[in-house]
Amino acid sequence: MLSAMLKHPIALTLKDNVSMNIYPSTQVRPYVYFGIDPVTAEFYIGYRKNNKTPSHIDLFNYRTSSKAVKPRFDQMNWVVLAEFENGDDAYDFEQLLIYENWDNALLLNKTCYYGKARFRCSGHTEKTKAKMCISQQNVSEEIKIKKAIATSTAMKNKTKSKKHCKNISDSKLGKRRIPFTEEHVQNMKTARNKNPSRPGAAKKAFGKLAEPGGGSGRNNPFYNHKHSEKSLDLMRYAAKNREIKTCEHCGITVDSANYGRWHGKNCRSLKY
Repeated sequence: MLSAMLKHPIALTLKDNVSMNIYPSTQVRPYVYFGIDPVTAEFYIGYRKNNKTPSHIDLFNYRTSSKAVKPRFDQMNWVVLAEFENGDDAYDFEQLLIYENWDNALLLNKTCYYGKARFRCSGHTEKTKAKMCISQQNVSEEIKIKKAIATSTAMKNKTKSKKHCKNISDSKLGKRRIPFTEEHVQNMKTARNKNPSRPGAAKKAFGKLAEPGGGSGRNNPFYNHKHSEKSLDLMRYAAKNREIKTCEHCGITVDSANYGRWHGKNCRSLKY
């Protein structure tokens, strides 16, 4: 059966009655293997180069890389077709067998790269591994910060509207807000008229702030306070993700928030 199934000459040296009894190998080498379903006659061709044990042991621990074949591995009969000195030779032989049987409807392989340049990675350098590690750490930190934003006490049990989200995004990018509508201005005036003065201690505290130098030192409401680590992470995240721009008038490079405030059409160099 196997001789008729595979077109490559090496298959002619194998027994037609394929079984699970594979000839034991004495060396650890890359190998090409073949499996066939005795009921449906569907077959699969694969190769393995990273084995740490001889092929006749490794194959039954490896159980192929195919997600479609792996669940039915025990239902199929397997044989090691050949062993090789290096993984490239094993890969080339596997692709040749797949190519020669590509028109067979019983073939379970879904891809064939015969005749195409090898693009497989031979291993990352230590420098690349270090960069990948740093990248993963940054991603993990950003995920934590995003979760912190989502679970902040200010927005607990509240859903941001699309307009709210856009306003937050624009403010982080340094974009000027859209002028308030007349209706919005009237609403603010009405709210102010309903509560024209602040009661007690609040009025006294804000009165001090209004005086020259009143917001400095002990008069500052934030005096002797520190931001929590959560707040610091949120500020770092916002600052790190700001767009960097170069002013077309003075040539200074700043983040988008400072660009919108001090550069572009507001650049001081335009006034002189």
